[in-house]
This record gives sequence, C-alpha cells and structure tokens, in this order.
Amino acid sequence: MKFFRTREERQKAFEEVQGRLATCETDVAELQDRHTAFIESVPDALLFVGGNGRIALVNSQLEALFGYDRSDLIGKDLGCLIPERFRARHVEHVQRFLAAPAVRSMGERSDIFGLRRDGTEFPADISLSPLHFKGELYAAAAIRDVTERKRAEQETRRNLEMQRVMCAILKSSLQPTSLNAQLQDILNQIVSIPWLALQARGSIYVVEDDPECLVLRAQCGLSEAQQKICGRIPFEKCLCGKAAAGGQPLHAAQVDADHEIRYVGMVPHGHYCVPIIYRDRTLGLINVHLKEGHGRRPEEEEFLTAVANTLAGIIERHRAQLDRERLHKKLAHTEKLAAIGRLTANVAHEIRNPLTTVGGFARRLRSQLPAGNRGREYAQRILTDVKRLEELLGNVLTYTREMEPVLAKEDLHEIIDHLLSQADGACRAQSVRVEKVYADIPLVRVDRGQIGEALGYLITNAVDAMPQGGTLSIATGRDTRGERSYVTVAISDTGQGIAEKDLSMVFEPFFVLQETVGTSLLGLPICRKIIEAHGGLIGVSSVVGEGSTFSVYLPSDFSD
Repeated sequence: MKFFRTREERQKAFEEVQGRLATCETDVAELQDRHTAFIESVPDALLFVGGNGRIALVNSQLEALFGYDRSDLIGKDLGCLIPERFRARHVEHVQRFLAAPAVRSMGERSDIFGLRRDGTEFPADISLSPLHFKGELYAAAAIRDVTERKRAEQETRRNLEMQRVMCAILKSSLQPTSLNAQLQDILNQIVSIPWLALQARGSIYVVEDDPECLVLRAQCGLSEAQQKICGRIPFEKCLCGKAAAGGQPLHAAQVDADHEIRYVGMVPHGHYCVPIIYRDRTLGLINVHLKEGHGRRPEEEEFLTAVANTLAGIIERHRAQLDRERLHKKLAHTEKLAAIGRLTANVAHEIRNPLTTVGGFARRLRSQLPAGNRGREYAQRILTDVKRLEELLGNVLTYTREMEPVLAKEDLHEIIDHLLSQADGACRAQSVRVEKVYADIPLVRVDRGQIGEALGYLITNAVDAMPQGGTLSIATGRDTRGERSYVTVAISDTGQGIAEKDLSMVFEPFFVLQETVGTSLLGLPICRKIIEAHGGLIGVSSVVGEGSTFSVYLPSDFSD
C-alpha cells in the first residue's frame, strides 16, 4: 500500500476535487435558479415565515401586491403586512399554526385583510403549508387579492336580494287588499334590505286631491313628530317635493341645502327620493333614508325605479277600481233618481188638479167672508199653503223633465244685471249691499231662460242667507280645467255659512238646510241640472260664520 503521494499526484487529486467542487457549485446555482424560477412562476404572492414570525423569503408577486422591495421585507415581522386592528389576533393564529402545523386551503377564512406599503387595505385569501428545513419549521403562504371576487360576490348578493324583494312586491301587488296595506307591505320589503335603508327607515307618498302635494300613506321608522311634519309635502319643497315636481330620482348623501324640512333630533342621513310616474304624471314618491355618506349607485337607483314603476301600476289600478265603484254607485243612484222622478212627476200631476180646486174654493170662501171673521183667516192660511205646494210641484216637474237648452250667444253680465234689478227690492228690505267684480269675458252659448233661472235662484238664495243684512258679491272670470276653458260666475254671501258635513249634500233633491239655502227643496238641484245640461260645472265652498260661495263654470273656447 502506498501511503505517500508524489507532488504531481497530490496536484492531480487537488485538481480533481476542485473540478468536483466547481460542478457542485454549478449544480447548486442551477438548483437555486430553478428554485427561484419555480417561486417566481407561481401566480400567487408567496411568503415564507420562520418560527420566529419573521419573513424569510418572498417572490416578486408579493412585492407587486404589497408595494415593497423584498429587501425591505426579509427579516421583518409579518405584522407589517397586516392591518393594525388584526395584528393581535394574527399572533394567536401564528402560534396555533406553529403548535399544530397543517395544510389550510384557500377559502377557509373570509375575514383576512392585507396592508400595502401606502396604507391601503385589501381583502385577501391565504393558503398555508408547513415546511421543515434543516430542523426549522417554516410557514409557506400563498396570498391572493380577492377584491374583485368580493365585489362580484357582493354584487351577486345585492342582485339576489333585490330580485327577492321585487318578487315579494309583485306578489303583494296581486293581493286583494287596500292600497294603504299594499303600500305598507311594499315599503317593509324595501327597507328590509340591510345595505340600503338606514335603520329600516323610509316612506311612500301618494298624490291625492291636490295634484301638487304629496300625502304620506306608508312609513317605517318615522317618529310621530316626523310623520306630522312630513305628512304633507308640496311639490318643489324639500328633496321629496323637488323630485316629485321634476319627475326624476334625486339623491343626497347627507342633509344638505335641499333638505328644507328639519326637526329637532334629526339623525344625520342621506336620501333616495324616487317619483312614482304613470304616463308622465306623478302619482307619488318613494323616500328611502340612507346612511350618511352613502354614495349614489346606479344599480340601487334602477331597483327603486323598478319598484316605483310597479307602484305606479298598483296605484293606477286601485284608482281605476275606485272610479268603477263610484261609477256603479252613480249609475245606481241615477237610476234610482230617475225612477223616483217618474213617480214624483206622475204624483205631481195627480195632485195638481185637486190642489187647484182647493185653492179656488179657498179664494171664493175668503171673498165671501167679512173682514175679521175667523173663517176668512183660515181661508187665507189655506191659500198660502196651496201657493207653496204649487211652487213645490212646479219645481218637481221642472226637475224631473229633460233639460234641452236652446243655445245662443249671450252676454252673462247683461243677464246678471237684469237678475240683480229684479232682486233689488229684497236686497233693500234686508239691507244687503251688492258688489260686482266683472272681468273681460266672451259671450257664451247658453239658454238665456234656463241660465237666468239658475243664476236667479243662486242670487235669491244668497240674499235669503243674510236676513240681518250683509254683502252679496258677484264676480266673473275665466278658468281652465284640464283641456277645457270656462267662463266663471262666483256668487258669494256673508251669511252664517254651511257646515262641512253638509256641503256634499246641498245639491241633493229635498235636502233641507233652511237657514242657509233658502226655502226651496229643489232649487239647488235644479240649478245643478241646468248647469250640467249646458256642459258646465257648479260647486260650493263655505266657512261657518263667514259665508258661502257658489261657483258656476260655463264652457267657452274664448274665441269670441
């Protein structure tokens, strides 16, 4: 055995070792490059953390995701990549993982957030794997920014929630309940969406008798004070009124200058105000309270607009149903009145002849008895009652016959002046002062006799309402209702007025209101029949203790 090598042999062996070492270094470098290539080729951000909680290795995707250079991260505590509010909990998670290392896939936790170098946060998903190297435990983490996924999931949830609510609204619209009940149920569905309504607060308004005023018909979460102050909102007032007048949805992120209606204790909030439109006509409005700072989102506005469109159909359907019910009642009432009218006319004809006989005998008896005789006094009472009954029968026959006006162009001022001259004696006797306010009005096509009868009765009625004196005012003018033009005559008195509960009845046959509408039981019904036979309208307004005004509208195209 040779224990000693020559210098040449040792040199040769040394060169062989150097060659093997160079080969190993090359292999190690290749392995490192391959390892680095593998890490850099992974699409996720990769992070390796040692048992001490400090970062050992990152890839370029993590640099790009968090905005750091790897030189800034190597050796740093992992907490620098986590929002401060989560760091304490993060320490607990790391300790549990190191105590019992196990693979955890992505999607197992949804409450993870990353912190970028610029201070912005993003929702993240992380998978974890344990890695043992040279007796030391490492945690290998793959990190993904799931902002877009979260946004898509949130959008999907929003869409599903809105579809659920819309289905519930459509189902509610088919229920045979009152309009107010349906509006309340639909509002409950709207404000049940947690990300939309602030503290489940909102309201639905409907336009009713006043075409430029919103009336509260359903509410959620509003105090009694709010309901009172916001019970009626005129068009153009506050955010709701402006949206109703403009016919377009309005949004406010906070209480701003358009918020004209304010009250003590108002909670900071925003609004969606979406008008309910049907054929370019505002029927109402949806008002949803928002969390202050809530931005305007097209999808939310589209949803509320779809709800408003559904509500428009519901409101219009209920109104059509009410119109049908009113029409049926009116037809039934008309048929009843027609039957009563025919019966009354026949009875009036039958009574008239014997009544004439009674009157004739009473006049003859009165003429034959001497003055001061008690029988003469009785005969006079009979004649007075006969005259009153004859007038009543005449009115009955007038009311029951068909009105067929013979139209001609007439000057209303001339007709009124003639009627006032006839009433001059009664006005003087009762100390009634006459005021006339004539406007520039055209000639109107009327039956002079019939219109004179109607206006004459209204003038007499006004004088009779002021037995202790007062002012009779007659004003003419022009007005437009819908697409029709009218000449108007307003006849006012300063009598004691008519109670609100009786206003709707004064034009009904035989309705008695002796102290305010004279003595005739059919005078006002005859007036209305004459006016309506001319295609016109008649109405009354009154304030107890101040007087009444009867307004007559006669058609006119204002072309003369």
